[in-house]
Amino acid sequence: MEGIILLFGGLLGGAFLLAGAIAAAGAGLVLDIVSSVISLLLSQRRSPDPTSGPTASAFPFPSPTRKQIRTAGIVSGGLLIAILLIGSIVQLFFFKPAASALLHRHARNAGLELNFADISGNLFTGAFLIEKLELQSMPTGGNSWSAHVDSASVNIAMLRLLGKRAWLDSLIIDNATVEVETAAPPPFDPGAAIKTSPPPTSTSHRGKRRFGISETRLTNLQLSWKRPAGKQDLTVERFACENLMSEFALLQIFFRSHAHGSLNDTPWKIETRKTGELARSTKWTFENLPLDLTADMVGGPFRIFTKGTLDVLVSDDWSLDDGPDIDLDWRFVFHDFDVDLPGGTTDSPLAGALVRHLKQADNPLDIHFTLTWNENDLRGSSSTGTRKLSRALLQALLPDTAGEVTEKAKQAWRKLRDWTRDP
Repeated sequence: MEGIILLFGGLLGGAFLLAGAIAAAGAGLVLDIVSSVISLLLSQRRSPDPTSGPTASAFPFPSPTRKQIRTAGIVSGGLLIAILLIGSIVQLFFFKPAASALLHRHARNAGLELNFADISGNLFTGAFLIEKLELQSMPTGGNSWSAHVDSASVNIAMLRLLGKRAWLDSLIIDNATVEVETAAPPPFDPGAAIKTSPPPTSTSHRGKRRFGISETRLTNLQLSWKRPAGKQDLTVERFACENLMSEFALLQIFFRSHAHGSLNDTPWKIETRKTGELARSTKWTFENLPLDLTADMVGGPFRIFTKGTLDVLVSDDWSLDDGPDIDLDWRFVFHDFDVDLPGGTTDSPLAGALVRHLKQADNPLDIHFTLTWNENDLRGSSSTGTRKLSRALLQALLPDTAGEVTEKAKQAWRKLRDWTRDP
């Protein structure tokens, strides 16, 4: 879907340059008319002679003549008509070749190769439809992917093109097949997360303008994930999200969307519902998620799992309608797992402690915690597995003071809880 967004983002900057010119000409005509009316009103005001007396102005306001006003109106109107005429000719006779050239150019700028069977649309309304779209990432020596989309329709908010963020009224994708091939991951380095690194170098790919989509809908996505460890098949039967913004896309996909499908024939679901003006409730249900796939997708500590499955059962409720009201219930259950430090791992007390603890932990392992916070109460709970894991990691980080830190944390928690309950 991101590749399709990049293509339409490029199309915004090219095909709709004509629409921008039309808008600019129309705005210029309106400004000419308004300024002319104001000038006429000012010229009709009865006032002392501006060339004498205490009210004389050093910079008298020039009053346009009727001929100048008429000329400005004729020029602006003629320009508007000419742009509309050119736009109509392009729309009627040259739309497909122009749109094809623009899409191919912006695909190359985005590092993609594309083909499509047909494209239709309207430059003036911003509604477009692409059929039988083929996308493929250019070879880079790393991960690669290709996609086939039966149909992709987009409706662009024409009146919001000139802002800092381009807005689409809707993006609807039907029947897509995506194949992803993942290269072998680099050796696991648990200290990499805390190492400082220079900012990423800029890329020559374009299409990075911020965008927002009022309505995003995807139906019947088949994703085949080929990895060195094996192949996984993910099906997204339906995905829907409102007001999706590019810089918050990951957060909104998981906490502002509705989606369901299957992973290796096992159903999964994300449900979000609005419970107030500034309130929402989100539930995740992922069962039998392969831990090796999680290692590739999430990375980090999950790289130590060599086998097993994961259940993710999350209930996440937030409300800001009448003050903060938070109710969280998060559970991760690891089944039939085994762990080991991957080859090439650097010496890390934290990673070693995590592996040693998980080798001796209960199997299945239940990592579960809850939190309730509102204006009258603050309370939380955690499972035995969660508490044991926390102590093991804290002991690895602070081997000499782990017990003292744990006790101080408990005291701080009790004080904060008592404070929130104080009437």
